[in-house]
Amino acid sequence: MAPQPDLLLAEAVSLVSGFDANTGVRLEAGGSRSGNPILTVSAAVLIDLADNGYIELERDYWSKNYPGVYLSRVKAGQGEPGDTVLRAALDTVQKRSKPRKTEDVIVDIVSPEVQKRLIDRGLATSTGRFIKTVRLTQQGFQAQAELRTEIDAYLDESTLADASLVSGRTALILALTLSGRLAEIFYQRQHHEASIEVERRLTLLRNRVNAEGDNASHRSAILGALSSANSGFVH
Repeated sequence: MAPQPDLLLAEAVSLVSGFDANTGVRLEAGGSRSGNPILTVSAAVLIDLADNGYIELERDYWSKNYPGVYLSRVKAGQGEPGDTVLRAALDTVQKRSKPRKTEDVIVDIVSPEVQKRLIDRGLATSTGRFIKTVRLTQQGFQAQAELRTEIDAYLDESTLADASLVSGRTALILALTLSGRLAEIFYQRQHHEASIEVERRLTLLRNRVNAEGDNASHRSAILGALSSANSGFVH
């Protein structure tokens, strides 16, 4: 079964980078990963809000840690989303009287709303009385596999990497995964040379997202802020 067509970007990102493809168990920060899946999902929520004009990003100053990337601040934009996940995130932004650094907002809007949505859709389930374990259902595995089809084809080393042929949605999911420092999910059992090639291919897609279309400016700023939030840098 294909994933539901109305999945939010954050839901798709969570399915791809937030759950182990073999066990279906939700991935936590730490372990073999240098990034935090929850922050990556939050950044995806911000991109959805910015793409639709619900928030705006103000250019602040150039990053010392990421040459060529400017830092930004988030403020409320126009209108209100009907989706409850996006609405909850926008409510958090609107509670602040002044624009805040984008990396701080990524942390601020972390919530269980996306996970709850996946559970409500029947894509994930939560079990356990005292220690909850969230894992994909069979339907969730199928949705994840559908999302991974184009991803796995692009990352296949036996083929030439052509970032221009990847759909915009998949390119954005992978750009978020790379900026969220979660690329290890695609090569954790492979040799070092393979990991270098995967990172190279993901970087090609992130560069495309940073440069392509009317949304490139704020998407680039959010991706840079996501890297910053995961690294713990203070600017």
